[in-house]
Amino acid sequence: MKILIVSQYFWPENFIINDLALGLKNLGDEVIVLTGDPSYPNKDIYRDFYKNKSSFLKLNNITICRIPLLSRGNSLLSLFFNYLSFLLMATTVGLYKIRKIKFDKVFVFQTSPVFSAIPAIVYAKFKGIPLAIWILDLWPHTILDMNIFSNQISRRILKWISFNIYNSCSLILVQSKQFIPILKSELKNPIIKYFPNWPLVNLQSKNKSYSKVIDKIPGTFTVMYAGNIGKAQDFESIISAFDLLKRYKNIRLIIVGDGSASKLVSDKVKKLHLKNISLVGSFPKEEMPSIIKHADILLVSLEKRPIFSLTIPAKLQAYMTSGKPILGMIDGEAHRIIKESKSGLVCNAGDFKSLADNILYFSKLKHSVLKQFGSRGINYVNSHFNPIKSIYKLRGYLNELS
Repeated sequence: MKILIVSQYFWPENFIINDLALGLKNLGDEVIVLTGDPSYPNKDIYRDFYKNKSSFLKLNNITICRIPLLSRGNSLLSLFFNYLSFLLMATTVGLYKIRKIKFDKVFVFQTSPVFSAIPAIVYAKFKGIPLAIWILDLWPHTILDMNIFSNQISRRILKWISFNIYNSCSLILVQSKQFIPILKSELKNPIIKYFPNWPLVNLQSKNKSYSKVIDKIPGTFTVMYAGNIGKAQDFESIISAFDLLKRYKNIRLIIVGDGSASKLVSDKVKKLHLKNISLVGSFPKEEMPSIIKHADILLVSLEKRPIFSLTIPAKLQAYMTSGKPILGMIDGEAHRIIKESKSGLVCNAGDFKSLADNILYFSKLKHSVLKQFGSRGINYVNSHFNPIKSIYKLRGYLNELS
């Protein structure tokens, strides 16, 4: 097959679509990617790219067709124009660049916003070929749940556009089973398949040494959060849990990462004089296994919102590769997975008292028992979130489209 992948994000940005494209290529398909110049989370970290763009037009014989984008910036307005620039440039300049290439299938990697699929729809309709979309963020639910659009007319228009985009697809892949009944109730006879994420990085350290960026204190029980520090992750509740635990001097929380709420979290920790919480910043993915090695348990959390109960945070699968127990304060599909896998303990989103109780319970367990939780997580991720099996399935789905 000759497959056109349309995605605003691609290598050297670190997204799962890179693995998918390489997997299809390794199975013998010809893959061309239409994408933007890298800008996530900001352009500054891609200095090598902007010094020599021509060296980033191939990835293991995958041809990459790039278009310039406006910078993401630090405001909602600049982010909006970044998304808009992809939509306009991909639909015009991008499609012009590939107009003479014949493809068998078009594949869309859809994070937010759903409008990034429009260039693929235009191309697929013009060429009369099937279009598949992989939905990681369910629209319009993702944006409506944030109450950015309060006007009912705006909300109805957004819903109409989103479902018309999905109805234009021959195949819909979803990263969470919870998306399926919603889409089936809104769309016209869609073909929908469950197609979950797999871990972007294996966090199990084969190196015996611990990272020096974190102090190794004998007798200390370490809870670790690794990832984006934003409002959605509900650090208010996390901090409240550790405020309850501050009398236990042997329990600490290490926060690894960065994000829009980093300063708010840091200020709140200082205001409450919490010595049991440390923010250490973000680090390259190559260093993460030796950092995770310090953790006794790994924390995943999301705010109590309807849309968050539908989704599976990508960090959950990555956490499971580490061999560490999972500590969840989360609803819905992720809650179910932690329970089903028996890889840790989980409470409802926002329930900081139960979170504190679960941390205290974990802190009293023997290392051998903690290891059993971690082993179950590894087994579950290998069985349910295996990239090789997933890409074989995807190839089968695409072959069936006509």
